[in-house]
Amino acid sequence: MQVKSFLTLVFAALAAAGDPLDTVLRKNNRTLSTFTTLLTIVPELNETLTKTIDATVLAPSDDAFAKAMQADPTFAQKVTNATFVAQLLSYHVVTGKTMAASFPEVPKFAHTLYAAPDTNLTGTQRVELVRKGEQAHVFSGYKQMSVVTSPDITFSGGVLHVIDSVLTFPGTPADTALNTGLTSMAGALMRAGLFNDLNSLQAATVFAPTNDAFRAIGATAAAMEPQDLARILEYHVLTNQVRFTPSVTMAKMSHKSLMGEKVTLRKQDGAVFANSAKITISDIITSDGVMHVVDSVLNPASPKLAPGSSQPAFEGALQAATAPFTEDVNPTTNYIPASSTMRSSSVSLGLAMLGTLSCLAVVYL
Repeated sequence: MQVKSFLTLVFAALAAAGDPLDTVLRKNNRTLSTFTTLLTIVPELNETLTKTIDATVLAPSDDAFAKAMQADPTFAQKVTNATFVAQLLSYHVVTGKTMAASFPEVPKFAHTLYAAPDTNLTGTQRVELVRKGEQAHVFSGYKQMSVVTSPDITFSGGVLHVIDSVLTFPGTPADTALNTGLTSMAGALMRAGLFNDLNSLQAATVFAPTNDAFRAIGATAAAMEPQDLARILEYHVLTNQVRFTPSVTMAKMSHKSLMGEKVTLRKQDGAVFANSAKITISDIITSDGVMHVVDSVLNPASPKLAPGSSQPAFEGALQAATAPFTEDVNPTTNYIPASSTMRSSSVSLGLAMLGTLSCLAVVYL
């Protein structure tokens, strides 16, 4: 009886261990043939996944790769490059085994195996894992959303989830602003000579005002000397600290900005604020940290304004008829960030923030 019980436990353990990844991929070849083929291009990653005991693989379906090739005509050429494929697939492997039911309702920012070249980020790049209702969502760079369509395919090294879109590499902070409709922010960085400097910071948290926020003080901001504008923009950056919104509480949290003065983060009535500016789109993962979109421009001269204050941060500032600093700003790609508060797979476009942004093109580099 004891021998029989022991054998039962052994067989149960072997069953729980699951098949090797290559076997699982062969069984799912009808939907994962492209992913399987690409994995053969990078045998080192394949070997890592064969030996691992605790990983979550986010495998784009064949339809997801077809969408990527349609959106980016150069994608088919890119995936012939072994280095690109290694980076792309590494970004689709999350450390730690997370079943779909364990995707939290409060977003989790999980590390992947992708260590981006030429960045100052400590550790590997992240993705956002979150669950809304019955759906598990993954957010990657530029707040692009992928939905888990076939969850919990276990293998000996962890679990695989099939997703409906190829993940997007995080962009630099300045490029993220440039290519998500925050063209006033991007143009202001250029005017102040900070566009490239922002991208060289280590582990940065950036608060990016909307175009409407800049327009509200547009005439005053446009008249500023570059060095004065630079000080305002540096107040929107926290260095050496990546602050995702789930870590913000109702207690005041003061953080030193790049220009030296402190920015106060707090949660109130379910929203997160930087001083009196409300975060309208949170947790856009960048190559060097995170970016939050805010509804007003922060002013280091008015650091104590409370959330919901009727007093403007820039008292007496003159607005502009159009968004300032956008004249010579030319986005290379237009992304529309999805909202992490969605209750279904439909994408919340946030058009009030993005203005006339009308095309969505996805580039995976």
